[in-house]
Amino acid sequence: MATKSPQEITSDILKSLNKQGAPEAILIETYLEVIIRRHRAEAVLEYIDSQSEKQDIEYKPSHG
Repeated sequence: MATKSPQEITSDILKSLNKQGAPEAILIETYLEVIIRRHRAEAVLEYIDSQSEKQDIEYKPSHG
């Protein structure tokens, strides 16, 4: 699945509202950029937290 840029998403939104070229596009694009950046940062932090959690596997040294 290809991801869309904030500009493409904004264009889709304005097209669906029949308002292509509306000045509100600047506000929508900026909002989307901030939200996408924040979502990515939260996803990275969540991944890091999941990696640092204690594993459920019990370590047993081999006696061989």
